[in-house]
Amino acid sequence: MSGAERTRVGRLAVVVIAAFLLPTAACGDSGSGRTPAAGVPTVEGAESVLVEFLSAMRAGRHSKAAEIYAGPYQTLIGWNPSVDRFDRAALLEAACTFQLSCGLHVREMVGSAAAGPFVLEFEYEGGRQGWARLDLPVFVFVAEFEDENGELVTLYNPADDRTLSRFTFTVVWLDGRYKVLDLPPYLG
Repeated sequence: MSGAERTRVGRLAVVVIAAFLLPTAACGDSGSGRTPAAGVPTVEGAESVLVEFLSAMRAGRHSKAAEIYAGPYQTLIGWNPSVDRFDRAALLEAACTFQLSCGLHVREMVGSAAAGPFVLEFEYEGGRQGWARLDLPVFVFVAEFEDENGELVTLYNPADDRTLSRFTFTVVWLDGRYKVLDLPPYLG
């Protein structure tokens, strides 16, 4: 990877390079009716952890959410400079209070796919940054949310002048556990 490509990756924080999309059966039941072996990641397992993460964020269980979230914290640190940059639960709590739409209920997962490979940018303790290309099971979900009245949530995105009702979330299988790489929608 050239220096220019690394810089581009650095700006994007987490980049999913969807070189190809696999059918969802690629990481679970192959359609033969077999149950996946223990420890084998499945779309259902990834979706369950994503819903658990979003529920924890909504309920204010930020320590639990921080255990599941493996995405970048640089934006959260920038948004909330008075919060200890190493206190991940506090960063999530501040983001839910001031920047993110964490109070939404999942209405429906309207699509999912397994994808890969991807490039992950990460930050070491002490602020040094790095990147890695990982060939891990990656699950991409599209979610719709509803408000307390059961109405479909739509958020306006001024960057491209459109209203969004579907939001993408990425879940990876890392060290024998599912990890969520995306946060709830930005309030704007």
